[in-house]
Amino acid sequence: MKRKISLLFVALGLFVALFAFASCGEHEHAYGDWETDGNNHWKNCLVEGCTEVSEKAFHTLKAESSKRAECEAPGETVEVCEVCKYKKTTATDPLDHDYKEKTVKKTCDSDGYTLVTCKRSGCKYSEQKDVIPKGHEIEKNVVAPTCTEDGYTEVSCTAFRCDYEEVIDIVPKLGHDEVVSVVAPTCTTEGFTGVTCTRCPFAETRDKKPVVPHSYKEQVIMPTCLEGGYTANVCSACGDEAELTNLTDPLGHNMQQAAVVAPTCEAEGYTPLKCSRCEYTETTDVVEALGHDLCDGTPVEADCRKDGYTPVTCSRCDYTDKKDIVPALGHVYYFEDDAQEGVHYKVDKLPTCIDAGERMYRCTRCNKYPADGGANVKPIEPLGHDELYEVVAPTCIVKGTTIVTCTRCDHYDTKDDTDPIGHQYYKEEDAVLGTHYEITLEPTCTEKGEKSYYCTREGCGILATADANGKGEIPEIGHDWQVSHEPWCGNDSVTEFTCANVCRGEQCTGTKTEESEEKFLHTYDDERVLIKETCVDYATYQCPVCEKDFVAYEGSDHGQPTGIHKYEGFSNTVLPTCTEKGYTVYTCVAGNCGTTENRDYTNLIAHTLGDVLENGTVSCQVCNKSYMDVTAENVKGSDKICICGQEECICEGTSADWEGFAKPGDPYSITANEMFVMSEVVWSEQTNPLAIGHGLIVLGGQEETVYTVVIYAEDGGEVLETFTVAGAYVMIDLYNHETVVKVEITATTDATVSFYASI
Repeated sequence: MKRKISLLFVALGLFVALFAFASCGEHEHAYGDWETDGNNHWKNCLVEGCTEVSEKAFHTLKAESSKRAECEAPGETVEVCEVCKYKKTTATDPLDHDYKEKTVKKTCDSDGYTLVTCKRSGCKYSEQKDVIPKGHEIEKNVVAPTCTEDGYTEVSCTAFRCDYEEVIDIVPKLGHDEVVSVVAPTCTTEGFTGVTCTRCPFAETRDKKPVVPHSYKEQVIMPTCLEGGYTANVCSACGDEAELTNLTDPLGHNMQQAAVVAPTCEAEGYTPLKCSRCEYTETTDVVEALGHDLCDGTPVEADCRKDGYTPVTCSRCDYTDKKDIVPALGHVYYFEDDAQEGVHYKVDKLPTCIDAGERMYRCTRCNKYPADGGANVKPIEPLGHDELYEVVAPTCIVKGTTIVTCTRCDHYDTKDDTDPIGHQYYKEEDAVLGTHYEITLEPTCTEKGEKSYYCTREGCGILATADANGKGEIPEIGHDWQVSHEPWCGNDSVTEFTCANVCRGEQCTGTKTEESEEKFLHTYDDERVLIKETCVDYATYQCPVCEKDFVAYEGSDHGQPTGIHKYEGFSNTVLPTCTEKGYTVYTCVAGNCGTTENRDYTNLIAHTLGDVLENGTVSCQVCNKSYMDVTAENVKGSDKICICGQEECICEGTSADWEGFAKPGDPYSITANEMFVMSEVVWSEQTNPLAIGHGLIVLGGQEETVYTVVIYAEDGGEVLETFTVAGAYVMIDLYNHETVVKVEITATTDATVSFYASI
C-alpha cells in the first residue's frame, strides 16, 4: 500500500514539472523503468511527446540456469542481464537415442523379441521389435505299427524344462503277415507246419507229425590210409549206420619225396615228403639256418631331434639294423628374464582381456622354433577388463540393472538387478476402445472374445499380451439360427438350421436339427428296386422323391423277407464213423443268411477190429467198445442186440458177463408234426420195465426226417436236454440220463419209434 502511495506522489510531481516546462518550452527528463529487446536495454523519458532515451546498452548476460538436452527432450540455457534483469532462454535440440539391442528368446509360454533400449542414464525408452510368437519347439517321433503293437506319433517339446508331450495319429497294429511252410517228417525229426511272419520274429509250430522209419541200404566203405574199410547198412535219408560187416585194415601212408628246400639266413632247409593218397606230409634232412652276414655302414650323427647310430646290413638278404645308438641331444631354450623378442623368442599369440598370450622360444642349438609339445611356449598374462559402468532404471517389463562394458573388448555384463515395476492398466467401466484397450480376439457364437488393455504408465503404453491382469473377457454372441432345409423324406423328416453369423471373418459353421411332428416316409417305386429281398433280408429301394437309398419298412407291403432258404451252397461233408452217421452240410446262399442244413446222410461204417481176446471179445480201435457176432435170426425176445441197432453187427461182451439191450416190442407210430410222449407207461410195456433211463431209442422214417427231442428228469419236471437230429434212421442214447422218466419227440414226417431197454 505504501508503494502505491509513493508512486502516486511521484506521478503528481512529474506532472507539475512537465506543466512548468511546457509552459516555457523546456523540461527536465523523467525516466521510467528499463525497456528491453533481444540485444539491448534502455530507459525512455516519461514526459509526453519526449523521445529522449537514456542508458541504452547491450545486455550484460550472466548464466542463471541450464538444463542438459535429453533423449526426445530439448535442453535450455537461461541467462540474466546483470543490469536490467532481462532473461534470455536458448534451446538445444533433443538428443537421438543411443540404441542398444538385446535378444529375448521365445519360450513355450512367452513371445520372443528384440528389446531396444537407450544406453543413456535416465532414459526410459523401450521398444519390442521382430516379435516371434510363443509356442512349443515341436519334435515328432513316428513309431511305426508292428504286428502286435499300435503305431503312433509322439509329439514333444525340445525346449529346456518344458514337459509338453502328446501321442497322436494312432495307427492300428498290423497283425502277423503269416508265411506257412510244411516240413515233412524224416527218420530223425518230426514233421510240422511252421508259421512265421514276414515282418517280425514271430514263429509257431503246428500240426506235428511223428518221425518215419529209417530206409536202410547196403553201402561199401573203402579203406583209407588211417581208417579201415567196411560194409554198412546206411539210411538213405539221415546216414545212420545200422550194421558193420567185412571189416578191412587201414592202407597206411605211401610217402614220396618232393623238391629239396635250401636254408636261408633265418629259415632251416629240409627235404619234404608227401603221401600220394592223402594230404599227410613230413620233413627230413633238416639243415640249420645260415644266420645274417652283417656289414657296418656310415655312422649318422645325433642332432636336437634325431638319434645318432651306425647302420648295419646283411650281405645275403635285405635285413637292416642299428648299433652304437646315441640319443637325440634335445632343444635348448633361453628362458631368462633378459630374453629378447626376435632373438630368443617371438610373440605367437597376443594376450586379451581374458585370454593369455603366448611366447614361442627359439632353440639356441638349431636356431629353430620347433613344435615339440609346448615345451618352448610360455604364457603372457591376460590384460583384464577396463570396465565402464552405466545404471539403467527398471521399466514395466524390463529389470533395472547396472551395465558393465569394457573399453578394449566386447565384454558385456550386468549386476545389481532390480525387478520390473510391472504394468498398470485402466479397467473401469468407462474404459475407451482404442485409448484404454483393444479387442484382440473377437467373440464368436460359442467362444468368448478377449480385450487387452494398454499400460497407463508414462513411456510404456504396451498392449497386454501374456499378462493376465491386462486381459478382459467379451461374452459369446450366440447363434443366429436360420432354417436351411424344411423337413422331407430326404432328411429323415427333420428341420435343419444353420447359423447366419460371421465370426472372425468366416461364416459360422454351426448347425442343428429339430424333430418334426410330421414324418415324411420314402416313396416305393417297383422300378427302383436296388436289392431284392431274400429269405432274411429286406429289399433296398431308391426313393423317386429324394433319390436316397432306403431299406423296406417293417410291416409294409413291399420288400419283406421271404423266409424261403436256397440251400445251394455246399459247405462241408461229415464222414460216417462206427458210431455216428455221415452227412453233407448245405448253406443258404440267399443274401446274408448263412443258415445251414444237414442232408444226404450215410450209414454207419463197420468197426475197425483189433485182436480177438481169450474170452472171445474183440475191441473196436476207433470207439474202444467190445463186440461179438450176432445175426437177425438168433435175436429172439430177450436176446441181446448191438447198441448201434443194426440187424448185422458186432455186439459187446459174451453171454456170461455182458449187459446188452433187450429186443423191443412192436414199434410205436409218430404222426408228422404231432408230439409223441414216451413215459413210464411206455417203459412198462417193454421187456424190462425197471430199465427206466438205461436204454436206446431208435427213430426211423421213410425219408429224411427232422426230429425235435426234449428229455425230462421227471414227468413234467426238470429239462435235462433239448436237441434236434435229422436223418432216415436216428438213435438216441439215454445212457447218461439215469433219472429219465419222460421224453417228448416231434417229427417232420410220419415215423416210428422203438425203445431198447438195457438188461
